[in-house]
Amino acid sequence: MKFNRKEFRNLTNKERAEVYADIKPHNELYLGSDLSIRKKIHQQRYNSIMNLMGDVTNKKVLDAGVGEGLFLSTVSTTEKVGIELSRIRVRRAKELFPNLKIQVGDVRNMPYNDNSFDLIVCSEVLEHVDGYEKAIEEFKRCLKPNGYLILSFPNEFTVSLGRLLLLKFPIHEIDHVNSIKPKDIEKLLGKEYKSLNVPSIRYPFCLYQVYRFKINKKK
Repeated sequence: MKFNRKEFRNLTNKERAEVYADIKPHNELYLGSDLSIRKKIHQQRYNSIMNLMGDVTNKKVLDAGVGEGLFLSTVSTTEKVGIELSRIRVRRAKELFPNLKIQVGDVRNMPYNDNSFDLIVCSEVLEHVDGYEKAIEEFKRCLKPNGYLILSFPNEFTVSLGRLLLLKFPIHEIDHVNSIKPKDIEKLLGKEYKSLNVPSIRYPFCLYQVYRFKINKKK
């Protein structure tokens, strides 16, 4: 099934999630791909997230937009859960990692109580989500006071330039409905954060950015 960018954007978030789950399985993209450079870049992104997470032993962790569970399976805590919009990806996750607690749900309206998690990770998700600002508000609601939010998203300009140089068309990923810049996230979460770039070159030349925000709110 092929879509152009306009057709794809006319789909709902849910429809896009299911369509792209068929087109781009995560386990094949990140683990089974023969494109070693792509695998190395994504592994560096994973490592950057782990670096910013620190020791999460005995912490309650949510992977928001868990996909097929690949990242969540590596998190070293027994209290970890995942939420994913695509039923197809959740089914694959349960087949790959039957012990993980993963459910179907929307990051803009999550089925968790206030102050539920010590840490929320949302990696390479917000660029796919219409109204991603609502997801940020949900993350803040579900985090405990002084909890941490880790976000990562692509630098669309550099990623598109790379695709052009590799003659990969269309040069803009059609499933990316948002082009998120640092200033967009700063408006929602403030300017106090720690960040890492992937690869380790300064913005705007990096491909991905990883941020860690401490969520200060009243108990």
